[in-house]
Amino acid sequence: PKIITKVGVYRGLSYSEYDSIPAVRSTYLKKHLHCPASTQIEDEEKESYAFGIAAHVFILEGEKEFLRRYTVMQEFEGDKRKAGFKALKKTTQELAAIQSKQVISYEDHQAIIGINKNIKLHPTASKFIGNHEPEITIVWKDPETGLLCKIRIDMAPYMKQRAIPDFKTAKSVSEYGFRSQIREYYYDLSAAMYLEGASIALKEKIDVFFFIAGEKKPPYRVEVHELSAQCIEDGSTLFHRALRQEAACQKAKFYPPYLHGGVIVQEKIRTVEA
Repeated sequence: PKIITKVGVYRGLSYSEYDSIPAVRSTYLKKHLHCPASTQIEDEEKESYAFGIAAHVFILEGEKEFLRRYTVMQEFEGDKRKAGFKALKKTTQELAAIQSKQVISYEDHQAIIGINKNIKLHPTASKFIGNHEPEITIVWKDPETGLLCKIRIDMAPYMKQRAIPDFKTAKSVSEYGFRSQIREYYYDLSAAMYLEGASIALKEKIDVFFFIAGEKKPPYRVEVHELSAQCIEDGSTLFHRALRQEAACQKAKFYPPYLHGGVIVQEKIRTVEA
């Protein structure tokens, strides 16, 4: 397939087509916040990422598309450390390989079904999931650095609310639990990048971003979290800091294995009584 290099809004792209676009994405830019050299290291695939991707496919693209791409393992009630489970797993993997599918465990499949069911029961989340156009790709050029940027939005922006909804799986979707996940994974940077890219591409201000979040464990609690204007502003600061850093690294042809070139002074570490 032809590699996309022009700015614009693209619908119906596969993930591999999106991946091939020579532009920076949020997951890449977040690595700059650790140190520029981190951007040159390939990500290790984690089980939590695989679960999140599978959940995205089922919930946003539907069960039919999910079953086209995944083989679900049979339920196994015995000891998974023994030969019976290992044989079942091997057989399932071999069948999936023949069909060019990925394997997902019975337990993970049940969790995804549970989250999907609870989204439909949630008074707010249910208004968006199922009434959306999924997986829209936007490519634009950052006015300040000239870098080509790309995003892949879970759901088309809701122009009336000037909002972009995004689906996430989480260990906890409580107010404080999910806030911790936002901080750890720099979701605020992603949100700011998504809003800016969508606003530029669609030529209309979009400034509201919220997450439809579902827990991975029973009872598969679902909540909707909106990022405040301050969160978006902070995320935008991080986004543009990373962009400027990437532009400087490209110009110098050097990605430093440090973030601070000087000395980091450690202030008060603990309280010690005399």
